[in-house]
Amino acid sequence: MSLNLSREQRQCYAYIEIIIQWEGRLTLQHLQQEFGFGRSKAKKLLNEYLERQPSNLTYDASLKGYKPSDLFTPAFTQGHIDEYCRSELSDVIGIQLLEAPLRNIDPNLIRPILRAIRNQQRIDIGYQSLSSPDYESRIISPHSLVFDGLRYHVRAHCEKNNAYRDFVLSRFCFENEALKPEFEGPSTHGKEQDQEWNSQLVLKIEPDSRLNEQQQRIIALDYQMQQNEQGSWVREIPVRAALARYLLQRLRLDHYQPKPEAQQIVISPSCFKEFEPYLY
Repeated sequence: MSLNLSREQRQCYAYIEIIIQWEGRLTLQHLQQEFGFGRSKAKKLLNEYLERQPSNLTYDASLKGYKPSDLFTPAFTQGHIDEYCRSELSDVIGIQLLEAPLRNIDPNLIRPILRAIRNQQRIDIGYQSLSSPDYESRIISPHSLVFDGLRYHVRAHCEKNNAYRDFVLSRFCFENEALKPEFEGPSTHGKEQDQEWNSQLVLKIEPDSRLNEQQQRIIALDYQMQQNEQGSWVREIPVRAALARYLLQRLRLDHYQPKPEAQQIVISPSCFKEFEPYLY
């Protein structure tokens, strides 16, 4: 993808791919209605997209518009249905998304943390945990924000534990004057030194063996599994070692269900031992 595109071009090209991939028909009116373009500008931007991705769209006279070609490959989107469902189009189609009860994060809290990440600085900030319910001062060197599907975390080196840890973003405190964030100079503990962050694992999941053959095939299709040389259904998912337990939680693999219909998928025995050190 070219780095010389304007924000307007990127938005327009992404919208073209979302419409063509999920609705199967694109006309100039789509661009005119979405962006308020005149016909000439809409046509100009569509032609620019066609010049960049000539094999993605095919004009269909019967549809009076473009349809995705057999070679369609998204270049400005990820090709995930979430991109369609989370657009304004979802209101027209009637898509309902179940949102998790996320805690609203105060911008005053996140600003110093983002500054510390951007400038690779140590920061002294108040934090509470289940083991230490009262706010206490922590000096950390944050390097990344992580969203696990329910909560935001800060991945940081903690000087109290002399180790890299995950800190739940909503548990930081800045209201107490004594715990007001203070910068403590440059950090020597960035993501390059975070071994678990830089270690890659591959989670292998398969249908619960207690399901019958037809049920296992249904689950395999749900999770886009492929059959290996032994004929077993398997899906491989790469993940950072530091984020392994969050992935298992999202897939509901952190607890074993007594009923196979509730369990549906399990960790392949061949990779469980590799994951086990990072789960607790």
